Amino acid sequence: MRKHLHPVVKAYGEGRTAFFEALKVNRAGRDRDVLNAIVLLARALKTKQPYDEVLKTVESVDIRNCDHNLLAIFYLYRTHLSLALDRLAEASMLCDRVTELTGPDTPAALVAANLHIAAAAALRVGRKDQAVELNRRALAALPRNSPRFPMLYSDLACFQANVETFAEIEEEYREVVRNPRYEDMLDWREVIYLIHYVKTGQIEKVATIDRARLAKLPPDTVAETNRLLQLTEVLAGRAGGDLPPCFAAIRELLAGRPEPALSAAREDVKTNTGFLYGTDFQDFNLVRCELATRRAGAARRLLRLRRERGNTHHLDDFFLARAELLDGDCGEAARLFSAAYRACERYQSLPRLDIEVRMACELSAADAMRLTRAALTAAPAGLRPGLKTASALPAPPLQPPSTQPSGSARLLGPSDAMLALREAIHRAARLDVPVLITGETGTGKELAARAIHEDGPRAGEPFLAVNCGSIAEGLLESELFGHVKGAFTGATASHQGLFEAAGKGTVLLDEIGDMPLRLQVAFLRVLESGEVRPVGSASARKVACRILAATNISPEQLADAGRFRQDLLFRLRRLEIAVPPLRERPDDILALAGHFLAEGRADGARPVMSPELRSALAAHPWPGNVRELRNEMERMRLMNSDQPAYDLSHLDPRIAAGQPVQGPAPSPTQAPAADSAPEPTTAASAGRSLQHGRSPMRRLKELRDLFRSHRSMTRAEAAATLGVSANTATKYLQQLAAEGLILRMEPNASPRTHYFELTEDNRQK
Repeated sequence: MRKHLHPVVKAYGEGRTAFFEALKVNRAGRDRDVLNAIVLLARALKTKQPYDEVLKTVESVDIRNCDHNLLAIFYLYRTHLSLALDRLAEASMLCDRVTELTGPDTPAALVAANLHIAAAAALRVGRKDQAVELNRRALAALPRNSPRFPMLYSDLACFQANVETFAEIEEEYREVVRNPRYEDMLDWREVIYLIHYVKTGQIEKVATIDRARLAKLPPDTVAETNRLLQLTEVLAGRAGGDLPPCFAAIRELLAGRPEPALSAAREDVKTNTGFLYGTDFQDFNLVRCELATRRAGAARRLLRLRRERGNTHHLDDFFLARAELLDGDCGEAARLFSAAYRACERYQSLPRLDIEVRMACELSAADAMRLTRAALTAAPAGLRPGLKTASALPAPPLQPPSTQPSGSARLLGPSDAMLALREAIHRAARLDVPVLITGETGTGKELAARAIHEDGPRAGEPFLAVNCGSIAEGLLESELFGHVKGAFTGATASHQGLFEAAGKGTVLLDEIGDMPLRLQVAFLRVLESGEVRPVGSASARKVACRILAATNISPEQLADAGRFRQDLLFRLRRLEIAVPPLRERPDDILALAGHFLAEGRADGARPVMSPELRSALAAHPWPGNVRELRNEMERMRLMNSDQPAYDLSHLDPRIAAGQPVQGPAPSPTQAPAADSAPEPTTAASAGRSLQHGRSPMRRLKELRDLFRSHRSMTRAEAAATLGVSANTATKYLQQLAAEGLILRMEPNASPRTHYFELTEDNRQK
């Protein structure tokens, strides 16, 4: 490490305490603006300062000539804030910036921290395998004598325990925690082994956990460990009385009662999207219950939805084996079960497989014996290192391949409005000019943009989309126009912007109204001259892509408010396509509903809707447009095992009663959108889905509604329900307390007993 290393950068490698002390004494001189911005970001992440204020400040910081390692730390803190705000595309770009800034004098702690946060970003969008690899690289980058090593190593071990691959590092981990230097890791060791034992089914070993050490951990961690201990009691058959639905479903399955288990699992998924995005023991309940009640098709669809989100697990083969048995293919069932057995052997989770078999109510004793015999024959004890695991083996298709429509055929509906829209798209596709696509949220503007691309001569070229409202101005400029080497501190290589990267393809600028005015000027030059000027370049470059833009706000309103340039509006409006809201094309409602109910069904059947259901669907105004309709149909399928017929009782009670629904309800199966702006939602969707594309305003509304429904809640429960960090949950709770909606209750001095309760006045409202 070079001697001229900035004192704050040097302190970063010495641990958090040394780093923040160095920030206090070095906030002066040439880099003071960046140093002050780091402090602001740290405060915001600790919920001590509103995010919006901080974002404005950090965007205005002058980073020219800043020490490149110090700038890397600045970008790291910005990445943390981007993740907290669900701006995942922005977080990924910031990680790339830190990577570009990395040099021979970059502290190992800084390199490791960037890899670690990149892993967190990958995990948020479902890339679990990539997250594991990034965490391993982070650990390899950090010397064992680094003050940051214990916490980073504990994070990695905890991560691997959660994804059930801790067995891969357990031997090394035991050696590490024996080192007296890492005494601080001992408390976390108990958490890691608790997770490992529960997830691998080694329930008897939970008794070896030092619960006194668990009690020393932060309150939120204690709440989570208590939940794991409660699950242990359920799995051991010792849990009585009322249980949360997720644990009640497990208890019912172990007792051989699949129908009550399915009811409990469905109740759980109303407020919990772990069944799609999670790997916790209870996150497999709905798949288990569909199989236990002999609904193989519904289970296959759930597994497919999980896989589409990048959420694979070595027990997937076990669940598929059960589906094959239900469908009568014993040979394929044996192959899949053998693959699952090999993976469980590798990850020390054969006890977990035994528990899974006991919960498989549809399996006869003969079936279980036959599968076990096949596994033991195919997989000798003592699996050789390097042997392919189940996740590495070729997976059978979860559903027959289907031909997806392309071009204007993507836009479904028999109405005159949709016929006119398809014709307009087909005409626009042949014209090599920019197109402005307008329409309310949920109408399908991006679908229309893809249709224009696919119907035109550029169909074989790339289609690249970016949300102008989800990326900070400085990053968006580089993303669109590119930059040259040396354009700014850390630009160690040239970067090609989207307009160039698209080649002869199409670029969609979604939410064009959110593009900063300064960038609108540069964008106008692109439209007028067909040239871009990368950041830091003295010369322009020709681009050959076609440009489409979309907005859900009236362009005239944006221009009148001074948020959109009139000359840019005139240029874009030469060809405009308006996507009509669903309420203006009621003839499409039933056709779309039928399509969404039938989409992806392995049997190819088209479910039947009762006359009463059809009438209710046709009468609803669908303020969230096609997205809301799709989400409601997805919810109906999910809550009713993808059955072949639906009636009014299956519909959201508010829609069935003709009541207005505030905003489009997000489907439990809706994937997290890395580049999309938050969408409106309803209180019925509270749960881990809230971490994907949800604004603070919507989460606060959700929390208010939850308190009005349940009256009291702990901070850990609020964080888990909203799918946010404990610090973010604290900020929301403090705001509700300031509003006078809730009170903090402290039965005794122990923080573990504290909770929040709806005030008496609000109970009476």
